[in-house]
Amino acid sequence: MKTWRFGRLFMHLLLAAGIGGLLALVAGCGTTSAPAPGVDLNPYTIDFSADPSVPRIGSPVTLGVKVNGREKLSKRAEVYFDLKKKDSTLELEIKGENKGENRFAGSYTFKEAGFYEVSIHVITSTAHQTEVRQLEVKP
Repeated sequence: MKTWRFGRLFMHLLLAAGIGGLLALVAGCGTTSAPAPGVDLNPYTIDFSADPSVPRIGSPVTLGVKVNGREKLSKRAEVYFDLKKKDSTLELEIKGENKGENRFAGSYTFKEAGFYEVSIHVITSTAHQTEVRQLEVKP
């Protein structure tokens, strides 16, 4: 009889601990904390360019970036361009080729005129910085 009481008490304690842990986990979901001191969330400046500066449908355009920061990017750094036409859910990703000296470029031929959002992703071993630029493609 005493083992049954002890087992039941033990089960209640486990259940209470589990519910308390779950509540702590749920309460923490949606909260944000400040970055650790000395951590720079945007360590780079990203200079975006398009060549030609006013792209036309059917003609290739070179999307480029020059990434500046406290130090040169490693050879492993990657840059991606996400292209999304305004009011559309279709998104296209173009990998930027490392041209040296912190420069990256990728080429694309637009099939539709309009306004596009170009999301630029700079990915290093310590950061993933994203910035968005606007680009108008003419007919």
